[in-house]
Amino acid sequence: MLIESLVRMGRPYLKVPQPAAEGIRQITDVDRPDACNFWRHVFLVEIDAERERVLAHPVMQWGEEGQSQGPKGFQPETERTVTAPFTLPSGGNKRLAQGRYGVPVYLLYEKDFDEMADRPEKVETYLRARLARTVANRPPEGLIPVVAEQLARQIAAVPSGKEKRLGVVVLASVGPETAYRYAEPLNPDLVKVADSRLRPGEVIVACLDRLMEASWVSKIAEGAEYGEDADGCCSVCGAVGHTVSIYNKAWPWFAVTWSAPLPATVNKKKLVKGTALCDMCYKALTIGGNLFADLTARPLPTWLTRELFSPAGSISAREVQRRQADSVYAGVIILPLTDEYLEDPEECADYVEELAVMRSRSVTGEKGLPLDLLFGIEQAVVPEGLTGDTYRMTAFYYSGDLSRGDIHLRAIIEDVVPSVASAVKTILAKLDSHVSETAKALLLDSRNYGWLSRLPSLLSRAYGQGVLWQAMGQVLHRRSIRLRPMLRNVALRLQDTSRKLPQSVWTMREEVLFYLTFLQFWRMYMEEVVGEKGVLPMRDWRELLASLQSGETSFDSSVDEMGFAGGYLVQQFSRQYFKATQRKGNGDQPAEEKSSDRYGKDYLSHRVITFGGSLSPRDIWRRAIVPMNEIAVKWNIQFSPKFRRQYGAWLMAYRRMEEQIARERDAFIAAFWAGYNLAIVDRDETVEPTEADPEERGVEA
Repeated sequence: MLIESLVRMGRPYLKVPQPAAEGIRQITDVDRPDACNFWRHVFLVEIDAERERVLAHPVMQWGEEGQSQGPKGFQPETERTVTAPFTLPSGGNKRLAQGRYGVPVYLLYEKDFDEMADRPEKVETYLRARLARTVANRPPEGLIPVVAEQLARQIAAVPSGKEKRLGVVVLASVGPETAYRYAEPLNPDLVKVADSRLRPGEVIVACLDRLMEASWVSKIAEGAEYGEDADGCCSVCGAVGHTVSIYNKAWPWFAVTWSAPLPATVNKKKLVKGTALCDMCYKALTIGGNLFADLTARPLPTWLTRELFSPAGSISAREVQRRQADSVYAGVIILPLTDEYLEDPEECADYVEELAVMRSRSVTGEKGLPLDLLFGIEQAVVPEGLTGDTYRMTAFYYSGDLSRGDIHLRAIIEDVVPSVASAVKTILAKLDSHVSETAKALLLDSRNYGWLSRLPSLLSRAYGQGVLWQAMGQVLHRRSIRLRPMLRNVALRLQDTSRKLPQSVWTMREEVLFYLTFLQFWRMYMEEVVGEKGVLPMRDWRELLASLQSGETSFDSSVDEMGFAGGYLVQQFSRQYFKATQRKGNGDQPAEEKSSDRYGKDYLSHRVITFGGSLSPRDIWRRAIVPMNEIAVKWNIQFSPKFRRQYGAWLMAYRRMEEQIARERDAFIAAFWAGYNLAIVDRDETVEPTEADPEERGVEA
């Protein structure tokens, strides 16, 4: 399935005529950001094929410092680099000859510089190993020792430094039948490689069509290395004819060096008997594999990876796991729903153009579909032209060592309809204002909670890593998602933090922020995407808090609102308890509560929560709310009429709903702590009356 998707993504490029330079960029790695550093040291060996002369040019730098693309801001000359196409090694020992080379363009690594400086025999060994795997433009056999001798001197001229040395060796055999030719200078129709040193006054130019042809021949030979069949059947398109194996360095997920998934009896040289590709499908796989790597495939941010694999039910366990998270990669493939567009040259061209726009990363989130919100892939935006419902997206999450082909596929989310993804993105974008207002109410800095508007981190915190991928698939396929597992995990985490109150108050408020944000996301998603109205069991916290502040006593419409109201009442009473337990100069504390503490007591940690324990709904009723009246008498705390009415109404409602609350204890607990922490925004003294409001003058409890 995955190979077929890559082939489908690459096919339009073979249908649409493109300049040879662009074709070389699609086939090879000359434009890859991780290849930039090789262009700092270019060793061009000019070989006059007609006169059999050799001259190694002094080391050149094909690029400029101070730009932004490559390591430390090195920007290669992209118009020039296509004249020396190469493919980066994707597995095994990178310093050994591997795969197939279109023309004699080879990579140098740090240890190659050390071993080959002024050592022609080492250079010759290096060259012969690679020339044996080169399909075109090889120099005459008799000139190889001369090339090696001159090249060894030029390599020795590059001093070692703090930065690792990387380079490219280009053996440019120049002649009328080769990929490089001599030409007059200042010809705008030719791509210049360098000024000739063997023929002063002329320049070496590259024939890009021949370079592209040689690159394709080398790619097909790469697949044939593990089997080819002159009369085989393509596993993708069904064409009968020449076929090769699917081994391709543009797609390192298939590795023959890792033998675990392969039967012991399979001969690696005959892998074509299992899965075969015709020449056209193999070319499409090459382009599709490179597109996948260039468009979206990249590691997730470290903060997101840590969030994805943190346990959902324990704050303390989350902190430990967050420090041990492995790297995770993600990528997205975007394909038309059917292949009918291949018959229309204009549709093919439009698709190729949109992928080129996406590859250039010139689209902003306002004009496309940002993948960071939906999939966690940063700096990737799907252009508006690819967001129609005639396209489908497939997301991949994987980990492992790409250089070894050691890939662990964690999840595949298939057939994502762009309109559904756009609707989910819109909801996530709306969450920003909700997060900002809720964080402000909880005295938190909203700038630290951007992860709450990212779908992977939001669902991971809600459901845990074991259900994350399933939940993402349900959301992106417009299916209902359950609220109860989220409530269970939130309740567990809140209970975990409650044991350490008041020291853990900020951690608890962060959890409350998540809880309220997810409720808002869930409501909007179920109503706007799934189409189910009126599903939220609790009013928006702003509406509910305002009603409680105004004295409402009809808060028993749901278990969630009962919990929220209970937390609100406990916080109101707790503020007065804190003031009453502060050390007073006249020593008016009860004798049994005498204390030398300068500061007041936190009501919950002092009176309610036992050491190492947690609160159940019954504990909240029996130990936190029922004793308020008795404690108020002991500490001379006065209830306002508003508070007294709500206090009595809550106790009566609890007795009526006790069995339902026991069944939905997680919803009650989560809402209780939300009400408890949000009541800090109520600056009215609803427990202790004020002289400014005669209506609210309380009576002694």
